[in-house]
Amino acid sequence: MTIMESRRIVILRVEYLEKIRHYRESNRHIIYLDETWFDTHDVVKYGWVDSSPKCALNTPCSRGKRIIILHAGSGNGFVPNALLLSAKNISQSSADYHEDMTANLFEKWFSEQLLPNIPPKSVIVMDNAPYHSRILNKIPNITTKKEDILKFMRNKNMNIPEKIPVKRKLLELIKEQHFKNEYVIDHLASIHGHNVTRLPPYYCVFNPIEMVWAAVKGRLRKYNQSPTLSASVVDNVRKITDELDNTELWRNCVRSVINKEAEYPRLPSVNPVIIQLNNSESESESESESASECE
Repeated sequence: MTIMESRRIVILRVEYLEKIRHYRESNRHIIYLDETWFDTHDVVKYGWVDSSPKCALNTPCSRGKRIIILHAGSGNGFVPNALLLSAKNISQSSADYHEDMTANLFEKWFSEQLLPNIPPKSVIVMDNAPYHSRILNKIPNITTKKEDILKFMRNKNMNIPEKIPVKRKLLELIKEQHFKNEYVIDHLASIHGHNVTRLPPYYCVFNPIEMVWAAVKGRLRKYNQSPTLSASVVDNVRKITDELDNTELWRNCVRSVINKEAEYPRLPSVNPVIIQLNNSESESESESESASECE
C-alpha cells in the first residue's frame, strides 16, 4: 500500500502518531469517542428463508427516524454510563429530544457523562467535527471589533500601549505572541486533568470505535424485526452495547489500531499530482502549499 496525501496531512499524521505513542509508553489511559447514527427502518437485507410468504420481513419502503448514538470506550470496554441516544419524535423512548448533534449537546454530554466516568489523567481521542471544536477564545482578526481585540489582549495579560494604536498594529502585537485557538472541550478536559488529542483529517482508521460501531449496527439490523416500532430500536441499542461490553470486541479493535499505527510510518508516500486546468501538463505538488490548504 502507498499513501498519497498533502504535506499538511502528513505532518498532522506524524505528529498524532508521535503523540499517541508517547501516551502509550507513559501508560496513560486512552479513551476513544465518536458519534454514529442508525435509521430505524434499517434491517438485514438478505437471509435464508423458505418459500413461504410469512417468512418475508415487512420492511417500510421509506426511511425511518434517525437515532444518533454517542459513546466512548477503551481497551477495557465502553465507558460506564456514557451512552447518549439522541432522537427526534420517537415517543416512549429514553432518547433525548434532538435530531442532530450540536456543540451544546456534545459539550453537555462530555461534561456530565464522560468526564465523571473515566480514569484520572486520561487521554481523550476524537476527530475534528465542528461540534467537537467550538473555540473558547477566538484569536482576533481583521474583522474583529477594536474593543473586542483590546478585551482579548487584557484577558491574555498583554501589555497595551498607553496611546492605543490602530487595529492593524494591535493585531500585529497579538500575532507576535503566537497564540493558538483553545477549544471548549480541551479546556473542560484540562480542568479535570485530562488531555484531548485530535485525529489527523481523514484518519478514522486510527479510531477503534469505528469498528465497534460496525459491530453494533450489524446486530441492530439483525434485532430490528419490527422496523415500524422506533422505540424498540432505542432499547436495542442499549441492549447491544451492554452485550458487546462483555466481549473482547473493544480489546481486539484497539489492538488492530495499534498495529495500524505501527504500520503507517513504514509506508511509502507519494506527492499528489495537480492537474492545471489551463495547462495540459501535470506537475507534482509545489514546495509551498496554498494558504487555503493550510487552514
